Amino acid sequence: MNGGRPLLAVDGVTCGYDPGIDIIQDVSLDVLPGSVVGLIGLNGAGKSTLMRTICGFVRCRSGRVLLDGVDATGLPPHTLIDRGVWYIPQESSLFPYLSVRDNLGIVVDRLRTPEARQRYEAVLADFPLLQERLRMSAGNLSGGQQKMLEFAKALIVRPRLCLIDEPTVGLAPRLADEIYRWVERLRHEGASIL
Repeated sequence: MNGGRPLLAVDGVTCGYDPGIDIIQDVSLDVLPGSVVGLIGLNGAGKSTLMRTICGFVRCRSGRVLLDGVDATGLPPHTLIDRGVWYIPQESSLFPYLSVRDNLGIVVDRLRTPEARQRYEAVLADFPLLQERLRMSAGNLSGGQQKMLEFAKALIVRPRLCLIDEPTVGLAPRLADEIYRWVERLRHEGASIL
């Protein structure tokens, strides 16, 4: 783990969905470059809300979110993606009626770089199960296969910061072990993980 300035600093964040009802109150945390940080709490404690706030899906009522020391509070999700932030939510973020190929292709097209195309090819080589199902609708994949597709998208993006919400909920232990290997791979490829 590297010392120095955090890649992500959450400073006194308060947020929630309904006016006047705060789900998260005055939360602060740092994620250093190259680190893996876990959020632990009971169901309903606000872990997902905090992640969604960091990623720009939920408005921050007070406090700040800093990326590399620069205020990123309230930036829209697409701007955060451009700054190297990627979010794998607990629920699928896939387009269920699009094929596996198209779900991956959207990411490649969004990045518009030759490197993204190369990473797409590498991901297919590393995930033969997805390669076998390129024409299948993402919604017809099993829960574990959908999670695999979510991680494949992240590996194509190669984010600097990847927020992963409840990555193993509802999965068989064997698949959970596989997910932990994908998390480690993201970290090995340069991502900090929350």
